[in-house]
Amino acid sequence: MRAAVAVALIAGCEPDARSPVEPPGPQEVWEVFAGVGVGAVDVDARDGEVWFVADRGRLAGGPTNIVLSTWTDRGEVLRERAEVVADGTYPQLALAPDVVHVIYTQPGWQIASRAFDRDGVPLLDAGLPTVFQGTGVIAALPDGGARLVTRSADPAFEIASLAIDASGAPSTSVVQAGARDDAGAAMFAVAARGDGSSIVAWDRRYENCVPPYRPAVLLTASIADGAAGSIISVPDAGAREVTHPALATAGDDAYLGWRTGWTTVRLARYPSLAEPIEIPEAFLDAVAATRDGGAIAWTSLDGVMHVSRFAAMTPLALGETRDFGGLASAPTIVGFVATNDHFVLAWTEQDHLYARQIDFAAPRIASEPRRFPVATPRPRPCSH
Repeated sequence: MRAAVAVALIAGCEPDARSPVEPPGPQEVWEVFAGVGVGAVDVDARDGEVWFVADRGRLAGGPTNIVLSTWTDRGEVLRERAEVVADGTYPQLALAPDVVHVIYTQPGWQIASRAFDRDGVPLLDAGLPTVFQGTGVIAALPDGGARLVTRSADPAFEIASLAIDASGAPSTSVVQAGARDDAGAAMFAVAARGDGSSIVAWDRRYENCVPPYRPAVLLTASIADGAAGSIISVPDAGAREVTHPALATAGDDAYLGWRTGWTTVRLARYPSLAEPIEIPEAFLDAVAATRDGGAIAWTSLDGVMHVSRFAAMTPLALGETRDFGGLASAPTIVGFVATNDHFVLAWTEQDHLYARQIDFAAPRIASEPRRFPVATPRPRPCSH
């Protein structure tokens, strides 16, 4: 679901003979921001176009410069880099049919939004109510607007949400959800359905400095007609931590991914959450949906990126998996989107941002991906 640089292929970054990696074709892998530092990144796609937003300039020691970049899903640059704002960070992107919505965090932690047309021309800058502070996530709505979600600054609630219309103007009606206790929303996700409603998911984490131990829980709610519905809690699978929500929708089909414990990934249909897929010894990165199912992007403990297909059936079952290693260093997946019934995976390696198309209809290239083993995650301070 979610810009000038020439197409930068990876000549000069080939792995040595001891560490083979799936070889890229002429534009199967491209570098979005060549040789320049990249901070927070978000990606969205529609109609064969892939839009990237990133904050840059951290290496220069000055303000972070948020920019947009637009490519085809085969790695051909479509539009020169467009500046969003000269001093901001933590950008997020939502690509509607005719409008590109971007939110970002200003100095002082207030969230702001900007709207662009599909040629990257600015349409509207908008300030948001003071309850929207910190970082946020955003999803495009079918009417051309977007749904923004963040941790609420109101001490009574966990989540605050706001609709942005197709012109980029924010609604004056704020939807709040989740009764806050001594914990708080740590990570959150949002996705829009074909009927205009939205799904919000967030994990509630406790510090656990004083017994009794309370595991993190994952909560969800639907937003429709300007109001939040009943809270649905994700099963805890034996009092283990349930964290890291990832949502994806296609029409009215919805899927929720999450992490159970430290290294087990689960994926299920939403809202039933029945009979989830389970992937052991993995980190969840993202989920993307298509008309006939979707795919889940995840990273194994040896640092290899994986994309696993699933069909829109009940119960869900994993199909073919494609494996990809980093080009020169350990990869971190930062975006995974569906467009034209295939997928685009984006990842960073140190301060470089790469992307590649993944087409399950194309022949698989048999090779051993380069591995970058990662340390087994440790419990957070004051936690089990």
